[in-house]
Amino acid sequence: MPNEDLAIDDMSLNLTSHFPLSEVIMTEDTASSPAKNIDILSYRSCDQACRHCSYVESERSQERPHSSDAEVDFIHLLRSNYPNSTFFLYPRDIVTATPLIPVMKEINQSETLTNGNRLDVALVDRLLESGIKRIQITLFGTAAEQQRYNRNSPEEFERIKANIQLCIERGLRVQVNNVLSRETMESMELLGNECVRLGVRRLRFIRLQPVGDAINSFESNVYLTQSDLEDFIIPTVERLKQKFRRQLSLYFAVNFGPNFYGMTPEKAREMLRKRSPQSSSDTFCPAIDGQYWNISTKSGNVHWCFNNLAEGNTRIGKVDWETGLVTLDRPVDLSRETLHKKLRGICAAEACPYQEACLGGCRSAAISFASDDTWEDRFYAGMDMCLTPAYSRYHNKST
Repeated sequence: MPNEDLAIDDMSLNLTSHFPLSEVIMTEDTASSPAKNIDILSYRSCDQACRHCSYVESERSQERPHSSDAEVDFIHLLRSNYPNSTFFLYPRDIVTATPLIPVMKEINQSETLTNGNRLDVALVDRLLESGIKRIQITLFGTAAEQQRYNRNSPEEFERIKANIQLCIERGLRVQVNNVLSRETMESMELLGNECVRLGVRRLRFIRLQPVGDAINSFESNVYLTQSDLEDFIIPTVERLKQKFRRQLSLYFAVNFGPNFYGMTPEKAREMLRKRSPQSSSDTFCPAIDGQYWNISTKSGNVHWCFNNLAEGNTRIGKVDWETGLVTLDRPVDLSRETLHKKLRGICAAEACPYQEACLGGCRSAAISFASDDTWEDRFYAGMDMCLTPAYSRYHNKST
């Protein structure tokens, strides 16, 4: 459910968790109170295997629809069942999911994503004609990083950059997503320079997390720490903002936590309410109070976060292919009241004045880095890092 960035920025692409939520079972519910925001993840595979991919499903409830027409019919059925929900379609790559383009037009979807390797003029023009205004493409600062993280050859790296230019020349805006780790953070300026050269106006940094394929691809010392955020990343981003000014906007994804520096809690809540005209969520994490479902047409599973796919025990429900109805047979307690009471660490009520607005930041990010022994400790763990205190210390150093 991509949204427009403000100080808190937008959705992340690489989050998940590693604990058995099957222990959080409550009474089965046929979803009489549907989520306000419903994302649909298409069964169609991406044509490359990124080392940090979180779209990895380990549990399948039932066989998926076996054709494009069947998938489209199923999406229409879902929409008729839940007419008051806002829908967003997630292809793993729009190049391999072109039958979904007419449905994107029906729901007025204006953004999608691709690895950028196989775009062409015909597809770009078709996306534009269907109302797509922006496309997200992952890019790194060097060919070596692109190869290590996305498994692209140097030739593919150059082709992706050429396709970014193609999009921009045809009138399709591009958001470059960059996966930040201790291996890639020193290339931030190189990437910024290249984005400006290509005509990209928007660069978003997403931190690498131990989720999906990344779990077996990277050692623990590759992941960023709060010290990295405060000592290198924020100073670099702020310097680059001054360097690029209006040529390039820089953003942090939600898995860095919110940036409420200099705001009152009331102002923070107001900003959350206004951050996206497409979202009906007034919380930092849209899953709070059960207001978000991700439905996979590959597995039939329903998850409380679109990046909670790799861990089979994190599903909260399943969907019936014939009726299009969701059953929540393993719901989790992400209510405001419970989070207010149980959040720990830097997200505890006594530790953070913004807790009532933030309610624990990005829950998937917090869980993925938690190292507690029990599922409940992990489920209500505080974020391991957060932009708000980091920016507070940054500005205090600057004065």
